Amino acid sequence: MVSCLTFHEVRDVPDKTANLAEALRVLRPGGRFAFVDLFDDHGFYPGRDRALEVITRAGGEIGSAQKLSEIFAFRFPLNLAKVLKYAVIVSGRKSPTA
Repeated sequence: MVSCLTFHEVRDVPDKTANLAEALRVLRPGGRFAFVDLFDDHGFYPGRDRALEVITRAGGEIGSAQKLSEIFAFRFPLNLAKVLKYAVIVSGRKSPTA
């Protein structure tokens, strides 16, 4: 089963990192996750480091955290700040013992 969430569209939560913790809470132990969001945009998140900290505290084992622009050569308009310039993909799995 695959689940998809878009955290920056959840408008009634002041700290979007709470959504990361909730997603990991409902993920089965050993389950894999991939979060893609504007983690480097301080308008949405307090910073990538804080998001990674929340994921780890919630039982996530981070395998990779990389800017999408390091993977793909984005051209206009995808390279704009409010599109994918600050997008980061974080992948890993929930600890089997969590």
